[in-house]
Amino acid sequence: MVKLNKIDTMLLRMVKNSKSQFLAVLIIIIVGICIYTAMSMTAINMQNTVSTYYEENNFADLFIETAAIPNQAADRLERIPGVKKVTGRVSEDVPFISENLNERVNLRIVTVKGEEDELCKSTLLKGRPINENGKEALLVHKFAEARGIKIGDIIKVQIHGLQYDLEVVGIVDNPEYIYLMENAQTMLPDQANFGVCYVSEKFGQQAMELTGSYNEILISYESGADEDQIIEDVEDELDIYGIKQTVKQEEQLSNNMIQEELKQLGSMAGSLPILFLMVAGLILIMMLSRMVKKDRIKIGVLKAIGYSSRQVLMHYVKYALCAGILGGFFGSILGMGLAGAMTQNYLQYFNIPLLRIEFYYSYVLMAMVLSSVICAVSGMIGARGVLKITPADAMRADAPKSGKRILLEKLPFIWKRLSFSNKMVGRNIFRNKKRTLFVLTGVILTYGMMLFTTSMPAVIDQMMNKHFLEFQKMDYNISFQTPVYKSVIRDLNHIIDIDYMEGKIEYPFELANGNKKQSVSIIGLSKNTQFYSFIDTDEKPVTIPERGILLSQNLANILRVEKGDMVQVKSYLPNQDDVYLQVKGVIKQALGMNAYMEINNMGEQLLDKNIVTGVYVNSSDKNVNEKLIPASNIATVLSTAEMRAVYDEYMTLMVVYVGFMVVFSGILGFCIVYNATIVSLGEREMEFSSLRVLGFSKSEIFRMILKENNMIMIVGILLGIPIGNLMLKYSSAAFTTNLYSIDMSPTLSAGIFACIFTIGFILLAQLATYRKINRLDFLQALKNRES
Repeated sequence: MVKLNKIDTMLLRMVKNSKSQFLAVLIIIIVGICIYTAMSMTAINMQNTVSTYYEENNFADLFIETAAIPNQAADRLERIPGVKKVTGRVSEDVPFISENLNERVNLRIVTVKGEEDELCKSTLLKGRPINENGKEALLVHKFAEARGIKIGDIIKVQIHGLQYDLEVVGIVDNPEYIYLMENAQTMLPDQANFGVCYVSEKFGQQAMELTGSYNEILISYESGADEDQIIEDVEDELDIYGIKQTVKQEEQLSNNMIQEELKQLGSMAGSLPILFLMVAGLILIMMLSRMVKKDRIKIGVLKAIGYSSRQVLMHYVKYALCAGILGGFFGSILGMGLAGAMTQNYLQYFNIPLLRIEFYYSYVLMAMVLSSVICAVSGMIGARGVLKITPADAMRADAPKSGKRILLEKLPFIWKRLSFSNKMVGRNIFRNKKRTLFVLTGVILTYGMMLFTTSMPAVIDQMMNKHFLEFQKMDYNISFQTPVYKSVIRDLNHIIDIDYMEGKIEYPFELANGNKKQSVSIIGLSKNTQFYSFIDTDEKPVTIPERGILLSQNLANILRVEKGDMVQVKSYLPNQDDVYLQVKGVIKQALGMNAYMEINNMGEQLLDKNIVTGVYVNSSDKNVNEKLIPASNIATVLSTAEMRAVYDEYMTLMVVYVGFMVVFSGILGFCIVYNATIVSLGEREMEFSSLRVLGFSKSEIFRMILKENNMIMIVGILLGIPIGNLMLKYSSAAFTTNLYSIDMSPTLSAGIFACIFTIGFILLAQLATYRKINRLDFLQALKNRES
């Protein structure tokens, strides 16, 4: 049995006597460390797994979408310095024919060779590889799972107007589709309505009328290769055939999404825990400062019997260290468990068959060191008053501070009308400035975090509504396999019932401003389009210019251009010269990143006159998808209503996220107000004892404390509104990516809910102190007034 020395025994008594305050600090530390450990471990688990997955499956460094190029031309690319491996393939989006003919399901057909060193090869989960000569298919497992497709099932696809029956012989995952998203506008994976199907090269080239040719090239680099030089050499080599789009690995849609998610996860892992630990440190400073004042005689006795100032100081620092070590240990253990749950939750979005949940015990040590250091520093600051106390001075009571008139006393018109208890409330708020400021800061932080949390669902909902109801207003977005003349689109009137229709051109180009480059789709629209509503960064309406180009805000930021600047439009089409266009405006776009031109001007300058690559349609026809299935030149049909329905499904997960964040934010406010109130009770025992002698009941004293905290709470919420808005403004910039722009302007309902939650948790903290007031021995406080 370990025998404790006297001063350590006193430490245990000190923890026991302040167990409720100690527990409140411990909870804050546990929550902070839990967030740090969970998010850090989840991020490192995901990052390590993705890196391993990419390496084992030969994830490509460069993706090139081309016109038809001969197989031999693709093979010659391996001669370019720095190129390690080249894989050619054929890829095309085609309709998947389901039993419900009015259901539009898009399936991306991709050819594979079955070579061991093939780039972006799939991981076979079930079944066997495809036969080179058969009509067999490998399906991405999320799509197969969503549609209940099993090995041995026959699926029907329509390629260039002809239907094919394919036997599913295997279920796979692929590093190119970790995040199974059709395009940048869909944002969320719709696993039942979009999938990927791998077929043999021989069958795919024949069915897609590209025998002996590829329309996509994948390239991997040698170690230390110059990427820009490789891209330039590849483009020169393929220029005669025509390149539609060049995408670097970091810009690849799925990889971009997961890397942005991991980046934000790492950012939150570094910021949120520090906030909780700093709050815990401030509470410890306040608590220990009060303990030192209360223990003046005890400190004097300890020094008189031989303990040095350093030993006595360490006695109080140990109190803080206990909280840091225990909080770090339990927080990291809980964090490891939460990390497993978070990683499993990510599997709903990301398809990673190799995902391993590993527990990095070094994070337990790091968490304990982090919390211990912050708590130890806080302990030294809070208990530094020990150094000033001498044994002789400790025998005398601490001299009271000289009284001063508070601000309200200088306003007699108000002061004279206040009751006795309200005057005491006012004096305590203004005289105990440190405590008031501490509680005020706690309320501001709580409200700010609550505002951020309650704003998220409304912000995401508003983003989707703005994009699909205000920015884009079509019912259907129909794309063709090959461009057609404008006059041809009238034939659609004979196939489906159309209320209104406009042709479009959508084609990828590279936009450049000096050394700033970005590959994007330029969309050509009618000058008076009814399907798009553009507004600039000043919220002013913008129309399609007859000449020039409009850029989405995130694209303009990447290129570092403003209205009036010139941008270079580089065409990948054979024998097509680069064009310089003036930026006529910068517009807001929530989802995706595009540039926009007047359709006739775009055709003349960048492609051919009088062509379209698709149409936008408004139609009340309930059987649009069924009627378009036989149309051979229809590539994809995107329904705005269906995309909105997918978003609504994912809102349930958003509600769970909001619930967690409300609890975390509430814990912060609860612990701050609770500890501050308990400390205030200890400091004002004599004052409250005197009030009891004067006839005040315990309930009346509690109401006085309630008034003080409520006044601070009201001011804190009012100050929290602008500070919360600043937090949201910062978050808007932090969470905005190339794929989506978030405008985190809080709604009125978000502000109201944040206010309700903040008030609720703070009132709960004050109710928790009522039992403490009832248990106070006011008469004993009067007897021991010298202490």
